[in-house]
Amino acid sequence: MPNSWCQKFAADPGAKALNKRALRAELGLAESRVPLVALISRFYEQKGLELVQQSLPALSRLDVQLAVVGTGDRRYEDMFRVAAARQPGRLAAHFGFQPGIAQRLYAGADMLLMPSRFEPCGLGQLIALRYGTIPIVRSTGGLADTIRDFDPVSDTGYGFTFGPYDPWQLFAAVVRATETYKHAPAWSRLVRRAMRQDVSWARSAGLYAGLYRTAVAAHQDRGHAASAGSLPA
Repeated sequence: MPNSWCQKFAADPGAKALNKRALRAELGLAESRVPLVALISRFYEQKGLELVQQSLPALSRLDVQLAVVGTGDRRYEDMFRVAAARQPGRLAAHFGFQPGIAQRLYAGADMLLMPSRFEPCGLGQLIALRYGTIPIVRSTGGLADTIRDFDPVSDTGYGFTFGPYDPWQLFAAVVRATETYKHAPAWSRLVRRAMRQDVSWARSAGLYAGLYRTAVAAHQDRGHAASAGSLPA
């Protein structure tokens, strides 16, 4: 999606509510004022599913809905099957590679959970920003590089991050996000700021070109200094 389009949508992200209403109907989730948290992932420990498993009982007591799509280790699939059966209307789970549902989750959810153990790059958080779906991420690898933690005092940042690989740290980040969600003006500014982030290759290429020019200039300066300091033959 071109960044100019995102700037336009960020100015009026009202379609988000329509997307969420349609998504809830599709997934069998109850219509509610609570935020909808998406987990779109392969179900392996690398993606932080161990933390989700350990924190799920506490997360289930929050005023949130959880929608999960993915596939992987059977134990994690069974975990979500049991949780969805116990909490109909609050937790929905779809298994397998389902790009259509995943895309609609990006478009309709309020938050995206990515608690990865390690993440060299990560695309989910970048897709989420485009849709105004606020990332909740562990600050590692590409997630640390691309998501800035929300600071309510300075009203900066466009996501919620946590550092230690610990289920209570994950839980605390979700709590921060859900509490912020209750303040509609602050959340609206957060969503607009997320949608305005330029994560395009054009920006990355510009930064790389600038770094390259800086390195070339530094090399040339060292060459000139060496020449000026040499003794005549």
